[in-house]
Amino acid sequence: MIKFLLPFCRQLSAGSKTGAIVLVLLLSVFSAEAKITATQNLNTRITLNIKNKAVKEVFLKISRDYRINFAYSPNTVPSEKKIDLQVKDKPLENVLHEILDPLGMDYSVSDNIIVIDKKVKYETQQDQPVKGQVTDGKGAPLPGVSVMVKGTTSGATTDGSGHYSLIVPTGNNTLVFT
Repeated sequence: MIKFLLPFCRQLSAGSKTGAIVLVLLLSVFSAEAKITATQNLNTRITLNIKNKAVKEVFLKISRDYRINFAYSPNTVPSEKKIDLQVKDKPLENVLHEILDPLGMDYSVSDNIIVIDKKVKYETQQDQPVKGQVTDGKGAPLPGVSVMVKGTTSGATTDGSGHYSLIVPTGNNTLVFT
């Protein structure tokens, strides 16, 4: 692409707005074409009959047979892990999920290369139930005490036995008793 554009770039004069606009349009077209090619790679229909082969060997076979480029760190893809895989006329995207999901791995597409990496785990923070009992200095239960999560409207009131139960947002929270 650079060799194609080089003569055109040399012809641009410093004040040529039309030439600059044409150059930007050409670069946009080439960029869009690269994205389309990456999407087409994921839609490539794959047929494989693999028995007891290392995952790296499977990627190498797909790369050779279908001219698809993979990138991964040697530490990312387990070299000792062997797999069996039988697929017929399946989109590469589905085949990749069959290979990678059981290994806790995922892929992304960058510059027409399929990049293999460990799956990012997102931990969702959940609210926590909190239960307790409010007593006086002698251990006698205190009914009717308000228990609030500081800085929120979340709270509860102790029952006749001084017991309370409320949901507290995950994080470093303080309970206020009044």
